[in-house]
Amino acid sequence: MLKSKALISVIMFAGTLSLTTPAFADERTIEISVQDLDLARPSVQARLQDRVDRAVRTVCRSESSRAISERADVKRCEAKAKADADRQITQRIAEYKNDRRVATRSNLKVASD
Repeated sequence: MLKSKALISVIMFAGTLSLTTPAFADERTIEISVQDLDLARPSVQARLQDRVDRAVRTVCRSESSRAISERADVKRCEAKAKADADRQITQRIAEYKNDRRVATRSNLKVASD
């Protein structure tokens, strides 16, 4: 009897995971802090670009990208997330040149689609 209840609990828990996993897989977001960066320096901009590249790979990563269509989805996600992050970087650099406090107030957001 105890084994049956434990098995039912495990099955119910597994069912809950499978229902909630797609919601997490649909969109993931990583925030990248720019507060510690002097965005006027090209070397620092390159460091920020490295942070963005890592975040893009993380938010667009697929658990099983064996299927060609899934790999194509990952590549599309990466291209979109990178383009969006690049727009944010360009905006932050322009803001930084005008007023450093404004540019470093908010984080960059890298998101999957």
